[in-house]
Amino acid sequence: MQSYIGWNRCEVIIKLKERYTENTALLKALADINRLMIVDMLSCGELCACEILEKFNITQPTLSHHMKTLCNCGLVNGCKVGKWMYYSLDDQTVQHFLEFMRTITSNKKDCICHTSDYDCEYNFKEHSAEEKSPAKHLNIDFLSLVSLDLSICERCRATEDALDEAIRILEPVFSTLDYFVTINKLNITTEKLAKQHCFGSSPTIRVNGVDICDGVKESYCNDSVDGCGCGVNCQVFTYDGKAYEHPPTAMIVDGILRILYGCHNSEPKPYKLSENLKIYFERRRFIMETRKTEETCGCSTGCGCNDTSSSNTSSVKTLTLYEPAMCCPTGICGVHVDPELLRILAALETLKTSHAAIEIQRYNLTSAPEEFVKNVEVHKRLTDEGVEVLPIVVVDGKIVITKRYPRNDEFEKLLNLTSTCEGLHTCSQTAENDSCGCGCGETSGKKDRNCC
Repeated sequence: MQSYIGWNRCEVIIKLKERYTENTALLKALADINRLMIVDMLSCGELCACEILEKFNITQPTLSHHMKTLCNCGLVNGCKVGKWMYYSLDDQTVQHFLEFMRTITSNKKDCICHTSDYDCEYNFKEHSAEEKSPAKHLNIDFLSLVSLDLSICERCRATEDALDEAIRILEPVFSTLDYFVTINKLNITTEKLAKQHCFGSSPTIRVNGVDICDGVKESYCNDSVDGCGCGVNCQVFTYDGKAYEHPPTAMIVDGILRILYGCHNSEPKPYKLSENLKIYFERRRFIMETRKTEETCGCSTGCGCNDTSSSNTSSVKTLTLYEPAMCCPTGICGVHVDPELLRILAALETLKTSHAAIEIQRYNLTSAPEEFVKNVEVHKRLTDEGVEVLPIVVVDGKIVITKRYPRNDEFEKLLNLTSTCEGLHTCSQTAENDSCGCGCGETSGKKDRNCC
């Protein structure tokens, strides 16, 4: 470290600012529990971004934000190899930082208090940590739902990026007003978390517990269908008389400042879980339970569901569903959801996972009308019998079922599956005994089975 003995006051002040400023960005970067954990992980050697992400309950954009902060301060180096990012600690920066910390925390002859013509007590009294009022805390929360493939929709991703930009813009304001800012980003994955955080709509931005939006307005989010087939309504942001699917940065900056200066309605509102969220969590549980069944289907005993080389997957079979007009690719949207569509969604997900040699295609009159024209047989049946003939089930180019979806037990026969996972066998009753009404083969009409 630099010695300041014999220097005058101006020289000392200039050099001290340079000396401390060099490490300010690094200390700010480490003032986050997730980034501290990442540094700890990298102390064992280079890691891929995916390996780091596995240890955290955060989204990919959030991890990218943390890694960008660590790289910008020089503590971490990033290297892109193909599609993957690899990160490692910068040894030189680490050594300089450790030397800096040892120096400023040890008793030494060239301390700033011993420099000539420099009254340490006089010059630093007004800036002393003991004399300053405690830092004010500002908690900024970003709450969002995720698709069942653990991805985040584009609307939520864009909102998160806008929030990061707004915070960057406001950093000088926070520093000037002596605010210590904590940013919490949380995926709401259960009803318990939703109620705990009084979560109303995705995405939500709060400052010290107050939403930057005065009320909740929503619209259907097409992005949420792509990952899991479970559409959900996402929040719409209104700013300067215009509606946005994701808020502009100016709106977030304005919202944070309004709450910062108390220009908001602070009266708490009674919380009630919305119907939109109830449906979302119900679908999430349904599909997650189905996937859990797939993972424990007993492949070790010869199921062969993940063995692409086994006899039951020796040839590729194509299953195509031609369906009536629907508002989304799966029909799983809105408040009232058809249980039959939920059953078909779960069955198709099971087939995709369990049998790699089955190609599944779904077309409906709204999203893919051209496909109904391409298939001559389907087009003829539709012309002759009308839309009442839908859905039409086609296996390897041949129409096998019309006017209904296959029952769960029929999938094996239609696709020549010698064995399958229990995800397609969720009802313990037989057609002769009783019925659950789920379309799995029962006929008497009761709906008290676990498969519904």
